[in-house]
Amino acid sequence: MQLRYIYNLLIAALLLSACSSQAYRAGNPELAGISGDDQVQHCLSLYSDMDGYLYNHGSADVQDYRVPGYPFLRVNRFLSSFRDELANRQQTVFWLQQLSQLDRESRSIEIKRIPVLDTRQISQSANNREDLDAQVQKCSGLLTARAGNDPDILADIRSRAVVPDNYNTVMRVFGLYPLSSFFVMFGINHWHETTMESFAQAEHQDGNTANYLLYQPATGTISSTLDVAGAFKTARNNNPLAIPLFDDNTMQALFERYAPAWKIETVQDADHFGVPAWTDSGDLEIDTGRPVVFDYVSYTRIHTHVLLQLNYTIWFPSRPVTGWLDILGGKLDGITWRVTLDDNGMPVFYDAMHNCGCYHMVFPVSPHQLNDSRQVYEEPLLVPAVAPVLHAGEHMFVTIQSGTHYILNIHGGNPAPSTSKYTLAAYNDLRDLPSGPGGYRSMFDARGLVPGTERKERWILWPMGIIEPGAMRQRGLHATAFVGKRHFDDPFLFQDHFSGPVN
Repeated sequence: MQLRYIYNLLIAALLLSACSSQAYRAGNPELAGISGDDQVQHCLSLYSDMDGYLYNHGSADVQDYRVPGYPFLRVNRFLSSFRDELANRQQTVFWLQQLSQLDRESRSIEIKRIPVLDTRQISQSANNREDLDAQVQKCSGLLTARAGNDPDILADIRSRAVVPDNYNTVMRVFGLYPLSSFFVMFGINHWHETTMESFAQAEHQDGNTANYLLYQPATGTISSTLDVAGAFKTARNNNPLAIPLFDDNTMQALFERYAPAWKIETVQDADHFGVPAWTDSGDLEIDTGRPVVFDYVSYTRIHTHVLLQLNYTIWFPSRPVTGWLDILGGKLDGITWRVTLDDNGMPVFYDAMHNCGCYHMVFPVSPHQLNDSRQVYEEPLLVPAVAPVLHAGEHMFVTIQSGTHYILNIHGGNPAPSTSKYTLAAYNDLRDLPSGPGGYRSMFDARGLVPGTERKERWILWPMGIIEPGAMRQRGLHATAFVGKRHFDDPFLFQDHFSGPVN
């Protein structure tokens, strides 16, 4: 009887913690800090009504964290890292505008997913999505300007703009984390050893390439005449935080220039990547007839330098289940490949993870070296190889295993003839996929997870504190360490773990 009571208490605590985590990210926040005339009050009510609708319908987007009390602002880990370093009003106002821009972008996507007939539930004067979006954009400008002119409000925003980690303390407490993580570390060390052996063997073997398909970018502009170093210098000088911000055309040229070539061992349908799509029956499938890589920009920091990161995400239909003891297989699988560029636009780090946050590995470019300055009782960062320096016109080739989709090797090389071509698309397209007549739906649910992609490993690894370990999830929500705490979007990841020159 006592054991049943403890069991029920555990289940209730886990459910409560999961729900509270969702509400914390996507709930209807209190409206704090700003007061004023009727126009301000109207805008605050508009945000309150919209957030209430989104929360009640489970359609809030959680890619970026809502700043509590300021519904017109969202923040990510990169922008949060500046909050205690803003040295003057110019930097502070620019930082605030970046938070406002994150929210405007997310709300435009959320509004696109609202049925047209429901827009009046949020604003009686909104006849369609365009009307509602225009009202939100106008209110965003008004409230951001008011906040930017009040030092007390700015100080309050800086104190609140902290992104919570993606680990659940309640789960770790009930899962006896200090003990259970000791056993999990054995599995991590085994995977590290296996991966290192795989990369070592790949360096000395030509391998049988008969079963491999090679995907390269369809644009063929890798030898672009873009003055990368000059473009970076100009971009940094255009804002007070020296963030390399580019126009759309330059950004597209950079994505094309550093796009990887995927060399995939292909022996089953699950080894073809493609476009996620909602079916008429409400299932999420991958259209492998259209090889598409989804790209997005992120940033990392090394001391005072902000470095641009190019992210390339692919989606497979599944990681096939090999038997009833297979706890890792399931619906959908995917990989994100990331390229970090220095002040001159040259790659200094490559890294990759599966889209569950699993199997994170880093490939530094010499002379950068792992310094293993991890926290006490934290799993090591996996560095299976040093990345080669690419010459003009070369791609980075990423070799992927069939079924598991593990990365087996990387190497530089020139584009090869007669290969499959892929196109680039914006990662944001995944947040408003077509669904039904005139409708749109995110690939991700209100927790930032891809529905239906849960794995059996969750029954073993939940004491590590990660919600649904093994499930595919949205950017900004990738915990990459089971033991300790680490995030894919940690802005100081490379500064904390590697030594080497900044430029």
